This record gives sequence, structure tokens and C-alpha cells, in this order.
Amino acid sequence: MSEQDNNGMQPEETTAPAEGEPQAQGEGEQENPERTFTQDDINRIISKRVQEERARADAQLKQREAEIARREYDYHVLSTLENKQLPPQLADILKGGDAATFDASLAAFEKLLHEATDKAVIKRLAGSPPPSGGRADPEAAKRAGIRQAMGLGERMK
Repeated sequence: MSEQDNNGMQPEETTAPAEGEPQAQGEGEQENPERTFTQDDINRIISKRVQEERARADAQLKQREAEIARREYDYHVLSTLENKQLPPQLADILKGGDAATFDASLAAFEKLLHEATDKAVIKRLAGSPPPSGGRADPEAAKRAGIRQAMGLGERMK
């Protein structure tokens, strides 16, 4: 064949484009390496970012829920102690992980406190028996102490 095609045209001469002109596809790919993404690439990137954001949001939600649960527990502890007319410092001593554990610890503490108080009261009441001859007169003991201090001795009956 001659320099003409079947349709009678001459082949094009390829020349490099002038500066500022866009290059045809396939030319100069090494000079300007732009990354092109397929739809699958974009879907994968977006789904990865969505999963990361969901995980971050879930972590924040769990942290907030834990904070709310801690505040509710603190309120339960302090209100229970106040209702039973016990000092709020017991909240630090009677630690529990949840309200049920705290309530069980508080019940055990109250039982021990009542038992110890009952023993102390019984011991004081049992103390020293009154002097022979009946009831003890606190005023008589006081007068006898004063008379003895003044050297007057015991009064005649």
C-alpha cells in the first residue's frame, strides 16, 4: 500500500503536545502519576472509614454509659447511708461493684454494729452492782466524799 489508507487519507504525524496542552491518554503516564480509583476501591475506603467511626462512637457510648452507671451507684450509696442516718464516709469503706453488693455489705455492717452495741450496753449495765442495802444514792456518795475531804468523818445515824 501506498502512504494512503483504504479511505484515501494520509497517516497522521505524531508530535509532542506543546506546553499547557493536555496529553492524550497513555502518553506521559510516568511524568504525572495520578491514581485513579475504581468503584470497588471507593466502596472499600468508605466502608473502612465508616467502620472506624462506628467503633469510635461505640467506645464513646460505652464510656458515657459507664460514667452514668457510676453516678447512679454513687447516688444510691449516699442516699442509702443518709436514709439510715449513717455517715457518708462509710461509702469509702463499704465499696461494692454495684448496688446489690453494696446493700449486702451494708446489711452485714449494720448487723455487726448492732451486735457490738448490744454487747457494750449489756456490759455497762452489768457493771458494778449497787452497794448492799438497796439502791445507790449518788448524792449520798457525793456528800460522803466531801465530808471525808474536810475531815469530818462519817455522820452519826
